[in-house]
Amino acid sequence: MKKSEWSDKQLEELLEQLPQVKDRQTPDELYRKINARMQDEQVRRKSPKVWVLPSIAAVAAVLLIMVMGPSFLNGTGGTQDSAIEESASESETAALENSSLADDETGIASTEESTELRMATQEINHLVIQDAETYVTLGIPSIGANTIIPVTYMYDDPNTSSLDLVNQLFDQFPYEEFGLSGSLLSEVTFEEMEGNKVLVTVPTDFTVNGSAQSQALYEGIQETLRWMNYSEAILKKEDGSQVELDNYGPIDPIPLSPTMNQGYFLHITETGSTYIVPSSPQSSGLTSIEEAFNAMKTNVDNFELQPSIPADLTIETSELDADSLSVTFPENMINQEDLSHDLMIKAILLTAKEFGYADVTFVNTPEIMAGLQLEVNGEPNPIPVPKALNQIYFPISE
Repeated sequence: MKKSEWSDKQLEELLEQLPQVKDRQTPDELYRKINARMQDEQVRRKSPKVWVLPSIAAVAAVLLIMVMGPSFLNGTGGTQDSAIEESASESETAALENSSLADDETGIASTEESTELRMATQEINHLVIQDAETYVTLGIPSIGANTIIPVTYMYDDPNTSSLDLVNQLFDQFPYEEFGLSGSLLSEVTFEEMEGNKVLVTVPTDFTVNGSAQSQALYEGIQETLRWMNYSEAILKKEDGSQVELDNYGPIDPIPLSPTMNQGYFLHITETGSTYIVPSSPQSSGLTSIEEAFNAMKTNVDNFELQPSIPADLTIETSELDADSLSVTFPENMINQEDLSHDLMIKAILLTAKEFGYADVTFVNTPEIMAGLQLEVNGEPNPIPVPKALNQIYFPISE
């Protein structure tokens, strides 16, 4: 390429002959105009074309600098070049910001629906510890109907009885949103009887297909009513005849007890929600809480349960008295930031409740875990066992 023979003076004269270009718009006005055009074009899905003009402007600016030569980079010519480059850079920056803004808005719109569907399940409270509030617990089958998942609903309407609310909740429960299966219990009604009993009535033509559904119905009734301290449930058809279920035969009164010697495991749904759930009373056969803790370190694949205690974690237990259990971990092993340890503390408390303990003292833990004050002034603090578990919420109509 031949070296330019134009003098600085000639270049200045040539530039002065160019028509003046002025833009009296403020930066804010320019941004609003570009943003409005971007929104209009987004409907037609042509927003990527916003890159073309700034790119041409940038190339033109570079070519102009090359023609003018290095000598023009000093003095007046350098000042004008700087202005051109700055203008091109600002155009590209504005286009990039608007393109990014449009992409962000599209991304937000595409995720809103998913977020709304999962919002309720994000608010599962694994432990219910309040004394004053009233609650009911529902036993609902998992998607595979292999395990019963207890979920708790809080309410404060003194004019609604617990069993009336249970009937309402089973009728209106959004099963899919919580990653659960539609319950056979939505077809039954619960009515309180004398003697701390509950009459459970099913339609005369009510049928249950297979042993899995039979077990889900039987254990669903147990899990729903035992948290309300009823002693037994009477299962009848509307015509007064007895109900027969696979694996059980004709159903005698179903025994109910808040303590059933069960260990607590984790169940993770297809929607990603994590529930703490008891082992099946028909399969656990646990005789001591130490046996329960060992069982809680293993998978129970047939019942879609995952361990709630790490397999390599040693736990020592002792009774402080008939109502109080002490659980000791190895020193420096429990991590406050580890979600699995958080869930383990909750599962241990629920298991202690199943074996009749009123409180648990944890040794060698952080001061606060799972929202509980495990230590006070460096000393273990007895934690009362929970009232219920897996608290959820969804709006119901009268």
